[in-house]
Amino acid sequence: MAMSEMSRVLERIDASSMVNRAAEYAATKAELGVPNRTFTEIDSGNVEAYLYFRYALAKESVQVLIALNDTVKEAFLFFENRCEAIPGTPLHLGVMVTRKTAALESLADSLAEAILVSAKARLAALEGLQHLVVIDLLDQSDVQSKVGVAAALGSLYEPPIRLWPVTTTE
Repeated sequence: MAMSEMSRVLERIDASSMVNRAAEYAATKAELGVPNRTFTEIDSGNVEAYLYFRYALAKESVQVLIALNDTVKEAFLFFENRCEAIPGTPLHLGVMVTRKTAALESLADSLAEAILVSAKARLAALEGLQHLVVIDLLDQSDVQSKVGVAAALGSLYEPPIRLWPVTTTE
């Protein structure tokens, strides 16, 4: 992907809207009322609201990657049950693609950075956080050799949450 094409792609990433939609989801699931209350609740330590917010951000991230790249086959959220405090560990996404490329890696890194900047602008609780979302691109060779988070795909103790394709209803 040429640099000018990458710039156009990055312009299509509206991380602020992603953060707002995640707040709406969390407000609904945690029965907070208005979406802006999600930010207040997270800043005051409401872990339930934060977990819903994180889950929605993970789904938003995957939807952006799917919209911008047609090589995404599956997406998973790993280690979410390890987040017991705010800000906790970063969201860890594993995105199965047909072929990993430097351009796709750059897109994933840029998406993660845009989300971090937008979320930190709304949430004081995330100040000092280096990463909110980590996106690992996986291909078939990673799965076969059980490299990185691909090793956790078959975990019985801590199975990942399938984000895409969606196989169950919420």
